[in-house]
Amino acid sequence: MQLHFSIFPEAHSYFGDGIMYDSIAHAISIGKYFANEDPFAFNLPVVLPTALAYSLLGVSLTTDIIWDEIAFLLTIPLTFLIGKELYDSKAGLISALLWQQWSAEPIS
Repeated sequence: MQLHFSIFPEAHSYFGDGIMYDSIAHAISIGKYFANEDPFAFNLPVVLPTALAYSLLGVSLTTDIIWDEIAFLLTIPLTFLIGKELYDSKAGLISALLWQQWSAEPIS
């Protein structure tokens, strides 16, 4: 299995939504964020773990990639458990394998 960031290096850039989430997470990690009507601030599953990672590991692109990898790798067993719960363990295994392959597929 290849790591997700080795497939998608362009996914971690300084343009688009990612930079907004990163700047909010950085402000939260240093205690200088004030809530406002910013729609990016309401995506807590992205912002809060990233802020925690920034607090523990420092603010860098590597920290972003590490958090993305952890989140991606956790979705594989979660997909297995959902498939197992809805159908059976064979369906869970197939869905987890398909999810891993589909998610790691390069975008052309």
